[in-house]
Amino acid sequence: MVTVPSRKRQKKTDSRVAELEKKIDALTASLHATQSGSNSVAHGSDNGMEQELLSAQARHNPYQQVTNGGYTTPFPGRPETRMANEWAGYPKAPEFDMRKPSAPPMVVAGQKRKHVEGRDFSTTPDNRSPSVSGQPRKSLDIGGQQYGYAGSYTEPEKPKPAQTHEYADVVDRGLITADMATRMFNCYVDRMALYMPAVVFPPGTTAADVRKSKPTLFLAILSAGSGMNYPELQRMLTKEVMGIYADRIICNGEKTLEIIQALHVSTLWYWPPEHFEELKFYQLIHIAAVMAIDIGMGKRSKSTKSKNAGLWRDHPWRRTPYPDPESIEARRAWLSCYFLCCNAAMGLRRPNLIRWSPFMADSLDVLESSPEAAPSDRVLCQWVRSQHIAEEVGTSFSMDDPLATVSISDQKVQYALKGFERDLEKWSSQIPPDVQSRK
Repeated sequence: MVTVPSRKRQKKTDSRVAELEKKIDALTASLHATQSGSNSVAHGSDNGMEQELLSAQARHNPYQQVTNGGYTTPFPGRPETRMANEWAGYPKAPEFDMRKPSAPPMVVAGQKRKHVEGRDFSTTPDNRSPSVSGQPRKSLDIGGQQYGYAGSYTEPEKPKPAQTHEYADVVDRGLITADMATRMFNCYVDRMALYMPAVVFPPGTTAADVRKSKPTLFLAILSAGSGMNYPELQRMLTKEVMGIYADRIICNGEKTLEIIQALHVSTLWYWPPEHFEELKFYQLIHIAAVMAIDIGMGKRSKSTKSKNAGLWRDHPWRRTPYPDPESIEARRAWLSCYFLCCNAAMGLRRPNLIRWSPFMADSLDVLESSPEAAPSDRVLCQWVRSQHIAEEVGTSFSMDDPLATVSISDQKVQYALKGFERDLEKWSSQIPPDVQSRK
């Protein structure tokens, strides 16, 4: 009996490829550590390993075809093959002194200096940046080009600029002249403010003074006064002031008495938009009211003897100081907030944001008797008193509920109506003759 000689088992192609993968990893590590002088030696060894890898891949992958001295791959090969092909003959990165980690990378001749967000990057012709202090480098793709920067680099925090309210207004930009602005301002002060003196100025105040001290309020007055002098400019000025509101209120979160007064002027002399759904006077009214509540204008200031007095009002973090709620100007603005909120709630049958309070009654007495009050404050007080009666009427008859129904024949309704008639007669009889409207 003849025994057939056993055939020596050959290693499978997969095992051979696995060995080549390990060699590729070793080759990759050696490429990083190889000195620039041994570039040619590493290049020849790299090509030999690449040819051995391609031969094994041709036996293992039927889609890969080997030609004379070269190869073609109709279909993509393994990732290891692509990686070996990319690393073959790859130029070596210039070296730097690792003992000086703070030293910036040197700029090689022919490189271009790139500036990205205030940082200086040096790029080689093949769009690769050398590493600094042995740190791995990241790639930043900007405009189709890659810029290298150290992975441990952090952008230094820049100090935030101080808050400023200065800006180039419509006069500085040449949209209107100073004479036109003065004419519109005087028109508001002399003619328009007499009908509803919610925002008034001391005698002798000029347009230049308000433009310098309260630029937002000045722009709101120009927007309102342009309707009687330059109606073709009102659309542009209204858009300008609405942009200022969006920037200062929504973006910056500012809360000042000046903005409240500007909102009052823009609401009382509201310029309606072309489309009905774009009406926003109701929002402007309540922005001013909420802002006034936030800065404490609807109540007395706490006593200085209180332990928590001025805890946030006098905090050093505040950019602008809160106004004194007991000042004449603040009381006038708070009463105007109440008047506008109550009036809008009655007209639109919506809830009233600001209700009557003892502080409002005290503010009426101060504005009517204080020597520091403006003569027009007595007119404003009468408007507020009449609105207080209207608020009581709306509360009694549920005017903030659109679905509420009131029957005139009801005995309770008849009794309430007679009481409100007596209140109106009493208020009308107490109006001073010099304050009554001219007929």
